[in-house]
Amino acid sequence: MTSRMYERDILIQIAADCPVAAGVVPESKRSPVPFHVCLFEVISAHPYRFTFLELLGEAHALQNGIAADQVSERDLATLAKKHPCPRASVLPKRYGWGFHVNEDGKLATWGCESAEYKRLSRSKTLQIVTALRSRRESVDHR
Repeated sequence: MTSRMYERDILIQIAADCPVAAGVVPESKRSPVPFHVCLFEVISAHPYRFTFLELLGEAHALQNGIAADQVSERDLATLAKKHPCPRASVLPKRYGWGFHVNEDGKLATWGCESAEYKRLSRSKTLQIVTALRSRRESVDHR
């Protein structure tokens, strides 16, 4: 797979327009379970175990009720197009969960109210970026 911009030592903070002040566990009664719910289930159960692409594959397997080793390279390529980076995930945009990518490129998620999120936000060694906004800012053209 191609190299990712978010490989190592990065904190992706919640979006500026995130509507919550603390991490909210995403839930759904829909079937199939929405992808972001599966993504959260995997990353919260296995912090720092998967790279972003591996995490996408695990969430896809969970969503589709298949073994993770049954996720094909083609599936991963499609997932990478649909979910190009953690900054675009609804977890930091809508649910208040920041992503930390460690020195090995493995991800964990932390609620924005947590002591760990706050500690990481003050780090001088991490690259700190903000999740993408959910809505464009209106621009005054007067």
